Amino acid sequence: GSTHYVCFSVTLPNTWDETKIHIISFLRNSSSTIDNAGKETIESAVINGYADCTNTSVESYKFDEKFTLFPNPTNGVTYINVRTQGKATITITDMNGKLVGQREYEVSGKSTLPIVTNGLQSGVYFVTLTSDNKIQRQKLIVE
Repeated sequence: GSTHYVCFSVTLPNTWDETKIHIISFLRNSSSTIDNAGKETIESAVINGYADCTNTSVESYKFDEKFTLFPNPTNGVTYINVRTQGKATITITDMNGKLVGQREYEVSGKSTLPIVTNGLQSGVYFVTLTSDNKIQRQKLIVE
C-alpha cells in the first residue's frame, strides 16, 4: 500500500524517437522473481502523474550505459574498471533477473575489480555497478 519513487536520468541519442520509447517497470520479490510488471509510453506516464524528479525528496540516480568490462565474452574471470570514492557494489543477474552474485568493494580512485565467472553456466548475464548514486549496467557473456 505504500508509494515509492525512484528517478533515473538517461541521455537519449539524437536519432531516437521519444514517441516510440516505453517505460517498463517491475516488482521483484525477495527470491528475485518478478511479481508484477507494467509498460507505458513517456507521454502516458506524464499524463498519469509519474513523479517530477526535480522534487528533492525523491531518491535520484544517474543511469549510465557504459563502463569498462573486459574480457567480454569471458570463461573464467572478467574485470571492471571503477573510478569512485567509497563503496562500489557489483551485482550479477541472469536474464530472468535472478541474483547470481554480489560483492561490495571499498574503492579509492581508479581500480580494476575482478568478477569470477567460473561457477556460472554459459549464457548472458547483466553486471550492475552501483557507486556514487550512479547505476551502470552492461551485458556479460559467459562462454
